[in-house]
Amino acid sequence: MSLYRVFDIAASGLSAQSVRLNTTASNIANAESVSSSLDKTYRGRHPVFAAEFDNALSEQGAGVKVLGVVESDAPLNK
Repeated sequence: MSLYRVFDIAASGLSAQSVRLNTTASNIANAESVSSSLDKTYRGRHPVFAAEFDNALSEQGAGVKVLGVVESDAPLNK
């Protein structure tokens, strides 16, 4: 494995953690927010990750992929 490939894998992990930190910061910032309608009420968000694999080396990981950010479906607190 070349050194550049190692840096690509590390960069994908750092990018994924950046998404996690931004999502967590958004959840903390809006934890005590209040809304008058159920449609506009803030719901917690959670990132979804998956491992990426290199086609040539199927048993070795090739990084992290962010599949998206999903909203929580937990009941709202009154």
